[in-house]
Amino acid sequence: QCFSIDNGRFNMLFGKDEILLSALILGAKGAVGSTYNFAAPLYHLIMTAYQAGDIETAQIEQMNAVRMVSVLLKYGGISAGKSVMKMIGVDCGPVRLPLKNLTDEQYQSFYNELSQIGFFRYCSVQARDNLLFNRR
Repeated sequence: QCFSIDNGRFNMLFGKDEILLSALILGAKGAVGSTYNFAAPLYHLIMTAYQAGDIETAQIEQMNAVRMVSVLLKYGGISAGKSVMKMIGVDCGPVRLPLKNLTDEQYQSFYNELSQIGFFRYCSVQARDNLLFNRR
């Protein structure tokens, strides 16, 4: 409904990372999401593929986003997101109470799971370079 207000005068930003492709199909022109902080290249691939009419690639990349978000949620969502930022060289500090930071063991396990799903190929080159120095 929002897209039709005032003859489509307003652009809508979408904010559910796991279903960005669905939003694009419905007319969203952009998005905001917490995982875009560290996986912007992944979402750029989804948007670029969709705009080029390559729905198959867009679907494949959207499923990669779903896998990534699933791993993040397994490790606490916000706590995991801050850990990823630290892994790529942008230490955003500890999480606020009542949330808890990942333990060293959780951090390593989280890193391993992200590696298994190929997550780090979606980080920027600079972030991948920083990763070598910030594994904890």
